[in-house]
Amino acid sequence: MKKTLVLFSLLGLVMVFSAGPVFAAAKQGGTLVVALESEVGILDPHLTQGWVTYRVNHEIYDCLVHEDLTTDKTPIPLVPGLATKWEVSNDGLTYTFSLREGVKFHDGTPFNAEAVEFNLRRCIDPKFKYYYPRADANTKKLYGLIKEIKILGPYKIQLVFKEPYHSFIRLNASITMGSGGIVSPEAVKKYGNEGIANQPVGTGPFIFVERVRGEKIVLKRNPNYWGEKAKVDRVIFRPMEEAASRINALETGEADIICVPPPDSIEPMVKKGYTLSKGPTPHVWYLSFNTKNEIMKNPKVRQAINFAINREMISKSLLRETTMPAYGLLVPGDPSFDPNFKPYPFNLEQAKKLLEEAGYPNGFETTLQTSVGGSGQIMPVAIAEWIQRDLGKVGIKVKLDTYEWITYLGVWLKGMTPDVGINQMSWGFTAPFLLNLIAQSQWHSPVGLNSGYYTNKNVDEWIIKAEHAKSDEEYQRYYKMAHEQIMKDAAYAPIVHDLSPYLMNKRVKGFVHAAEDWFSCVPIYLAD
Repeated sequence: MKKTLVLFSLLGLVMVFSAGPVFAAAKQGGTLVVALESEVGILDPHLTQGWVTYRVNHEIYDCLVHEDLTTDKTPIPLVPGLATKWEVSNDGLTYTFSLREGVKFHDGTPFNAEAVEFNLRRCIDPKFKYYYPRADANTKKLYGLIKEIKILGPYKIQLVFKEPYHSFIRLNASITMGSGGIVSPEAVKKYGNEGIANQPVGTGPFIFVERVRGEKIVLKRNPNYWGEKAKVDRVIFRPMEEAASRINALETGEADIICVPPPDSIEPMVKKGYTLSKGPTPHVWYLSFNTKNEIMKNPKVRQAINFAINREMISKSLLRETTMPAYGLLVPGDPSFDPNFKPYPFNLEQAKKLLEEAGYPNGFETTLQTSVGGSGQIMPVAIAEWIQRDLGKVGIKVKLDTYEWITYLGVWLKGMTPDVGINQMSWGFTAPFLLNLIAQSQWHSPVGLNSGYYTNKNVDEWIIKAEHAKSDEEYQRYYKMAHEQIMKDAAYAPIVHDLSPYLMNKRVKGFVHAAEDWFSCVPIYLAD
């Protein structure tokens, strides 16, 4: 027997200030220019990291299941993508997908079950001619548990897993623009595993035209798209790491939409007539503690740091309410998110008390690593400097070690060296799977993404039970248990949840602020 997959019943905070969908007749044509907060990464979906890159890849690639980015509902509904329907066996091991017929890749080649198998084997099968070890390493979080791939017909495919994987469908949808994207097999054969990043070919609503690194990525409308067709003729993504440059580009008309506007600029720009859109995002900006560091391995030190950081003031004064304070790693839009969960409210006296109990009554010196900008990073240096001042009030002297975003990713993925006490990252999913990646022992760096080497056997056990769960309720219960233990251990210090603000000029219509850190260019049109 099989059961049709039931979508997550997510609970979460809803705070939306959105330009929203426009239902009047939409004008066709024109070029939409989007200014991004950093350089874009690799345009091969199976190597993608970082939300800046996801914003571009989302327009080029589809995957089997989509999040509906044409609505501002929370949680984001799951809708058919390249799969028109899917079923999951009662034991949670077998996923059967009925695929969309008549779809073609941008190079004119057909999409079918063989194309899906090609993409999967490229990532997981060392015996496959086009196997790509880098893709394997990057997609383990999505495809690592697949045991067998069965083609049941030209447009039907079945995946058999080694063990139940409750998060799979939601993750496949929420990282469509990343690991779950389906690339043209013929393009991989033509350009090679390395070359496809420079000639990306998917089935998405926009077709890749050109890339000039550091300057622009140009996409054009796919006139043969299987779904709703884009209204603009072209989209140009321009990386602009300097926030002032993005504001200037908006004011001069060089950009239509800017990502991550500096908080101080938002109110003046709105007064000038520019449109602001912000809302809940599955995002958390957090600190990781290095449990191999002599000082940070003491949980009382980690708890003290959590108490010493004034998240409310960071969100209100520094970031001007473009974020909300974060007291846990679970994020708005996540089914397990609880806005009342606050294990470490700001309390300097409690922080000092814990430091004394830990043997550091006069504090200590440590290093905090962070990027200077990047995907979902908001204002990383400014936030780190605020944290530096807060911790200084309890005697902790923090040295900041900063890197450019792409370089920082490489440093972060290697895991902290023993001399580094803390590093920073921002992340999140519309499922609690972040805990799986950063807190479960199997993902320890350099194998995975647990850069602070945190481990707790109970957490490991509960996360596994969550992924083996027979129901959403059971799934959420075990993830909540794991989360509470992680925060009790103070393995991390969550700081803020991003509300993902965008500023845009008045001619931009149809923009929808979905509860993600990216948006769809399809419904957008440009008024006169």
